[in-house]
Amino acid sequence: MPISKISPLMVQQTINQYLDEFGDEAREAAETAVRNVAKDVTKDLKKAGAFGGTGDYRKAIKNEVTVKRLRVSAEIGAGKWGGLTHLLEFGHAKQNGGRTTAFNFVKPINDTVEQRFMKEMEALLK
Repeated sequence: MPISKISPLMVQQTINQYLDEFGDEAREAAETAVRNVAKDVTKDLKKAGAFGGTGDYRKAIKNEVTVKRLRVSAEIGAGKWGGLTHLLEFGHAKQNGGRTTAFNFVKPINDTVEQRFMKEMEALLK
């Protein structure tokens, strides 16, 4: 059986080529997964909570996906109503005493984000 000679440089180039191809695919999958999960979470947050009012808070909930060189991130917030989120989630003191009702609507959705992202990544990379 003849032995073929392969130089270490050739092995390194081949490995780097495979890593580059997979890295691009993984980067694109991560960006797509973050966008999909952010869209779904935003939709869920708009439906969550039993608080009433004018509906301005729900309408203000939006997501923003930021793509930088090696990083993809999403931020979901309520724009100018952002400070209201904490008050709705945990309740607050009233001016004449007592407390308002707490609407626990962010935490249950926030707890599922990591699982959603992992499931989306697995589906995209298969």
